[in-house]
Amino acid sequence: MYVSKQLTPGIRAGLERKVEEHNEKVGNVASKRTNLRTLAAVFRRGVGAYRTNPQSVRPSVRSEEQWAYARVNAFLYALRNGRFRRGRFDLDLLPEAHPLSTKAVSKASYKPTQGMVESARRGLAMRREFGRGGTPVGIARARDIVNGRELSESTVLRMHSFFSRHAVDAQAEGFRSGEDGYPSNGRIAHELWGGDSGRSWSKRIRDQIMREREKGMDNDMEKAQGPMNHLLMAFSELLSYSFDGVAEMRMDIMEIIHALEPEVAGKPRMEVETGYMDDDEDKVTTMTWRKRLSWRMGSSVSVPKTEPDLSVVIYQGRELNSD
Repeated sequence: MYVSKQLTPGIRAGLERKVEEHNEKVGNVASKRTNLRTLAAVFRRGVGAYRTNPQSVRPSVRSEEQWAYARVNAFLYALRNGRFRRGRFDLDLLPEAHPLSTKAVSKASYKPTQGMVESARRGLAMRREFGRGGTPVGIARARDIVNGRELSESTVLRMHSFFSRHAVDAQAEGFRSGEDGYPSNGRIAHELWGGDSGRSWSKRIRDQIMREREKGMDNDMEKAQGPMNHLLMAFSELLSYSFDGVAEMRMDIMEIIHALEPEVAGKPRMEVETGYMDDDEDKVTTMTWRKRLSWRMGSSVSVPKTEPDLSVVIYQGRELNSD
């Protein structure tokens, strides 16, 4: 059906629509936009995965085209949200500025202040004079600062962590000028990492990063709540049907619920317990292990068997007894 670089007109048109809809949602954010060439590559890889790794394909998937489109949709989700719902893939096809891109040369970076440069230079001089203080990592950090090299987000977070862990060093004798043992090893290390300027600078940026991450999580939670409610309603509605394939549909919906659940934060709200169905009585015998989710539902519901002797029970707002 598909050859290496050729798509059928129908698939090409479908992918073009997805590109248009996606780019309309993300606007002019370069790190989130995509194009037909990229989605075509994702689609082809999906077809290849279907053909070469059939054991990874869910039973509900009926064709390689369906599997490939699912891969495209998952890729677009990661492109918009900066993370995958489950296992990562096609990172090399993400835009260079995307946080998950393997071809990204640089992510967010921050230039050291003049105060940090002066402190790091002082720390290097102290270490040369006294032959102690600091570690190879601290010395490398000082050289980066002195050279005015822009520091990555992860480096700034490590700087903040360093200053937080070593705040106690300021209480030790020799940390301040005029005290016996000045400069102490702790004082030399402190200067190597940018001194007081580096401490306040890294804290300010770290707080900003945390606020942005929390804001992103709040937005994701808000977006996820509506779909989750619809999925739970659909799942409950399907419990009253027994046509061919309905059990498989229920399991597909539950799989989506599992994938969407991490998008919503808060206290544990729903728990999913896997157990064996007792054929003689309308009840579930609890297994010694259980899966747990977090979402509100209500009363408990027994799900008809979808595999031999296997069922799923959903409890609303109630703690399961641990065995």
